[in-house]
Amino acid sequence: MTAHSRLLAACVAPAVAFFAAFWLLPVARLFALPAEKGWSTYFAVLTNSRYLQSLLNTLGLSLTITIVTLLLGGLVGITLARQKFVGRCCDP
Repeated sequence: MTAHSRLLAACVAPAVAFFAAFWLLPVARLFALPAEKGWSTYFAVLTNSRYLQSLLNTLGLSLTITIVTLLLGGLVGITLARQKFVGRCCDP
């Protein structure tokens, strides 16, 4: 193992540990827990009005935020492409 690969492994290890602790383990637990009781747990959650409304609110909010972000990003991109300003090095 070269010095470069050891340094790379040392830099990547904390990110992998963080990913495993805060995403991989909870998701694995999420899928393993209802497997003990079958699919009835998922069905019960998806038919409960409180959870269904929460899911719909989350989807609506994420769709709205995505559209607003795309519009603002597009407008900023068009503005920056048309304007000449200090720091713009390559004019077409």
